[in-house]
Amino acid sequence: MRTAVESHRWMAVTGAVLAALSTPCAAQENVLLGRAVTVDDPHHRVGTDGGWCCGQLAEASTVTDGQFLPIGQQWNIDTVFWHSLKPWLVQLRVELDDVPMCITSVTLQGDNNDTYRIRGRTAAGHWYPLANMRPVNGIGGMGVKMKVFAEPSAPVYAIGVAAIAGDSYYSVSELQATGIPLGDEGCVP
Repeated sequence: MRTAVESHRWMAVTGAVLAALSTPCAAQENVLLGRAVTVDDPHHRVGTDGGWCCGQLAEASTVTDGQFLPIGQQWNIDTVFWHSLKPWLVQLRVELDDVPMCITSVTLQGDNNDTYRIRGRTAAGHWYPLANMRPVNGIGGMGVKMKVFAEPSAPVYAIGVAAIAGDSYYSVSELQATGIPLGDEGCVP
């Protein structure tokens, strides 16, 4: 078990690594910033927390507001959260309108002991995986994970996130993606 000093040191190192990883993409903008978030939830699981105390469901729009919550914050406070044995039935979806984007990185802040699948939707309406991400930190609560792609993704018209594994308690507080508009030559940097 880590001491408080070790946990703070680990968090500082993690923050420095995340900042360094984001530097190559600094010139690119968050293509999801301020976009509407649709919650696909056919079984009405969003907002259920399995009996955990003090849950405060956030508006879906906060997932793309560009603001990260404090690392370690309780998973069901000011997040879009759900409790389910079939977590993949809940998907948060962000439409990119009629401008297809070639995604170069994705950053997710969510519950730290779960795995989330980030997917892109093609012009034909088919979803394909961009990344599986497990937000991590050393002390529980919310964690952040960033995935930088070696090559831009195929063009996407929407980005979705769904939990695919974990403890049956899930939450997302921030989803960001950098990208470049689809050019005549396809997705080339």
